[in-house]
Amino acid sequence: MRLAKTPLYGQTISAISVAPPIYFYWLSADAGLAAAKLSNDGIAQMVAKRPERLRGMATLPMQDPDAAVAELERAVREHKFRAVELGTSIEGRPLADPKFRKVLKTIEQLGCFVHGFNARPEAKTKTRSSPRDLLRRFYFDSLLHDPVAVRHLINRVGADRVVIGTDHPFDMAPDNPVPEIDAIPQLSASEREYVCELTALELLGED
Repeated sequence: MRLAKTPLYGQTISAISVAPPIYFYWLSADAGLAAAKLSNDGIAQMVAKRPERLRGMATLPMQDPDAAVAELERAVREHKFRAVELGTSIEGRPLADPKFRKVLKTIEQLGCFVHGFNARPEAKTKTRSSPRDLLRRFYFDSLLHDPVAVRHLINRVGADRVVIGTDHPFDMAPDNPVPEIDAIPQLSASEREYVCELTALELLGED
């Protein structure tokens, strides 16, 4: 289904990952590791069928940081994954908890891109820089349901921090998001190239 739809988008490469309910952070450490391995191996099998079209994003058993580090290293070593999807709350603990620093450090060392999910209110008081300055350290997708809103986002962070968003296979986006990109007011050819192609290629470690 994914490959059947992506030609409509004009995409040549798509990143695939599990949906947030499949993080399984509430499971025991052993069960969480088994679930993460099953998910990552399944994604790798899909990628292997069409390696020219698909890239995988790993999920990790964050309830056990040591196991999460080992699974990340395995996913990078065996499956060549270059991205990770993480929730920002693991059974009530924020991702900023010291318990998870070894995982984040390993992600940094391996040069993986992190796809976060959800947020914590403490960010309002715990940051050392202006939120506007921090925005350039994040990446955003274009799924805002309003081309004017995407224009504002590009103005704030730059087109090199925005990727085209689909939320496939869920139904919150149109079947073809490219016309939504083309509807962005005053979109330059360079900005369009970044949103539709170059930003994602950089995140996924593509040359």
